[in-house]
Amino acid sequence: MKKVSEILKEFRKEKKLTQPDLGQMLSVSQQYVSQVETNKSQLSEDVLNTLKKLMEKHQYDELEQAFYFEKMPEKLRDLIQPAKIKIPYFKDINASAGTGVLNFCEANTNAFLEIENKYEHKKCVAININGDSMWPELQDLDIVIVDCYNKTPSNRGFFVVRYNDEIFAKKLIMNDGVVIGLKSVNPMYKDIELDFSNNFEIIGRIESVYREFFN
Repeated sequence: MKKVSEILKEFRKEKKLTQPDLGQMLSVSQQYVSQVETNKSQLSEDVLNTLKKLMEKHQYDELEQAFYFEKMPEKLRDLIQPAKIKIPYFKDINASAGTGVLNFCEANTNAFLEIENKYEHKKCVAININGDSMWPELQDLDIVIVDCYNKTPSNRGFFVVRYNDEIFAKKLIMNDGVVIGLKSVNPMYKDIELDFSNNFEIIGRIESVYREFFN
């Protein structure tokens, strides 16, 4: 479950607001926004109610759930907190950043990422997103969870692939069940037409995104 601080910062970043901007909208100070985003202050119910008017329903529902969860006694939170598993995290691998021929699904690492155990029956690993070609769905510095067992091509969802000895996070362009190209979400980037004289491999499907936020 995301924290209130993470959800608030995600909302602010998506709306391209500064902390003073958001503070003005919420009738609070920039310092208060900063303290909530860094877990130094708790969100008040008055501010929560104001955010209900500003957020999309799914965003507010997630915020409200986190808000009341964080108000619970710690022992009760521990009882209902979803169990976690650890998966390999390849911090030096950046999709869309030319990382060589490494198939990280078969490699070893000393770093791990803790995620919800709903992925325990999949062979998942974590890597980083580099650049803005998949913005806004995947953003620079995001951590993505890749299911290495799911290599079945589809024009739905996002995949991590190796092409020309580089690692990409893209949508697949399909024709009669065959992958013919790679598509970015950001319209500033052109589609990549596959030349099958070069190496092409689907490494896995992206299952989830863990987002890092910075002031």
